[in-house]
Parts: sequence; structure tokens; C-alpha cells
Amino acid sequence: MRLTTSTHPTVSLMIPDLEISHLKTLDALYRFNSVSAAAESLAISQQAVSLQLKRIRQILNDRLFIASGQGVVPTPYAKQIEPHVQQVLAAMHNIPLPTTFSPATANQVLRISATDYTQQTVVSSLIAQLAESAPNVRVVMSNIESAELTRKMHLGSIDLALTSSDYVPDALHSERLFHEQYHCVSSAPSLAGRLPVSLREITNYPFIVTSPGVGSFKGSANDWFERSGFPRQVHTSAPSFQATQCILQQTEFVALLPTRLPLLEGLFVVPLESSPPGFDVVVAYHPSSKGNPFLEWVVSQIHANWKA
Repeated sequence: MRLTTSTHPTVSLMIPDLEISHLKTLDALYRFNSVSAAAESLAISQQAVSLQLKRIRQILNDRLFIASGQGVVPTPYAKQIEPHVQQVLAAMHNIPLPTTFSPATANQVLRISATDYTQQTVVSSLIAQLAESAPNVRVVMSNIESAELTRKMHLGSIDLALTSSDYVPDALHSERLFHEQYHCVSSAPSLAGRLPVSLREITNYPFIVTSPGVGSFKGSANDWFERSGFPRQVHTSAPSFQATQCILQQTEFVALLPTRLPLLEGLFVVPLESSPPGFDVVVAYHPSSKGNPFLEWVVSQIHANWKA
């Protein structure tokens, strides 16, 4: 394994004992600053990560990561080599696969970042399909990323993202799957069994907005309410629709939820005089993945299940 140790193109150091698995361990420690979180992201045990780190320390003759509080922090040398580690991993991720692909014999790991909505509506059916047609493909599913999505896709630690079009960074390629509508949901007794409710009245209730991976008080329908002349009173920003529903069960708040999402007990749809705009559900991936037979096949299966 060759790691460049200087910005000068002719100066480099050959480290023959350093393996790709070592670089993946270092990358996970850089990203999470935690042995346990790194182990979880790599789908291995904490002991395995600790043993890997011990071996890497021997090879590189540096402590690399030092325990601090609840996690670990990189040494100055570890910080120095971080861009080189990422460069090697990115280059490895861009190695083209053979053009032929057989689902029945594929033995790979598919890493998906998804909102809780797409986990329930899209990813669950995809996993069921993979279990039948590509039984040796394993899936690592994580909650949606935003700020780190492009970088992690570039490094290959995330293969696909399933989310709404609003949450896809410009650097990524996305393909539309289908359009989803919102309806207004609450458990407030004063709204039960009502005829269509006006925007003037509904915006008198505190709102919960669901903002996965961002933590914003605006929400996707914010501009629509503003243009209608009835801005919402947003009380809470929740990271998932599941969390939003749990809060709705215990308050008299209201929220916009996707129509395909099953409602929890005690919640009901509040008909509105005018409907808020919906959103496009997309599958996104890094442009460097274009031409990857495995990912192209997976995306084709998703499209087959959710024709736009």
C-alpha cells in the first residue's frame, strides 16, 4: 500500500503491510471519533476494530487515535495522513466492476441512507426482493445524511440515498421514483370529525415539521403557507415522521405527513380546504457509480417497484 507523505509528487512512502481493511477502519474512526460507532458502521465487533487499530499502530509507529472523554481523537500524524487515506479509498471505490452481473451469485454489501419514510415504503420492499433474487447481498441501512452525504458516497461508505428531492446535494445524481402527497394529521379533539378546515383556522394550531438530517423549522411546505397568507406556528422540528407521530399522540399539535405512511393509534386526517404541495421521492447516488452493474441493477429494481 502506498501512502503519499508529502505534497511533492515525487516523495512517497511504501507501506507494504497496510491493508484496505486498515484504511476503512481509519476512515470510520475519523468519521465517528468512537470505536463503538466505527465498529457499527463497519458491521464488525468493537474488539475487531481495537485489534485493527493496534495492528495499524504497529505498522505506522504512531498511536493514531487517543481516548478522550466518550470517544477518541486523532493524533497530529493521523490528521496528516487523513486526506491520503480518503484518496486511496475513493480510488478503490472508482475501480470498475465487470460488466456482467448475476443477482443470484452476487456477494456484496449494499449501503443505503434513507429517511424513515423511505425506509418503510421503499427500502423494506427492496430488501424483501433482494432476499429472494440476490440472497447473498447484505444491506446496511442508515438514517438519511445531509451534510456528509456527498463525501460518504464519494468514499463508498454509502451507495444509495432514498429521500425527497429537496435533500439531495447538487453534486449527486438523482432519479425520480414517484410523487407523494401530504395530508394534515392530528389527535386534537377539537379537530375530530370536522368538515374541511380553513388554512386560517389550522394555522392557529402549533405545527410539528419533520426535517430529517437538517433540523430546520421551515419544513417542505413552509413557502406554500407563506404564499397562502397564513404562516404556520412551528413549535417543534422532529428528525423523523415516526417521532412526529409520537409527539402528535401526546399533544394537540398538527403536522403534515405523507399519505402512504400508516398512522399511529389515535391519529386522524384533518381535511383541509386546500391541499399543500407534495414532494418527489428520489434515489440518489454519486456520479462515479454510473456504470456500476450492481448498483444499476439495484436502481432498476427500485424503479420497477415504484414507477414514476
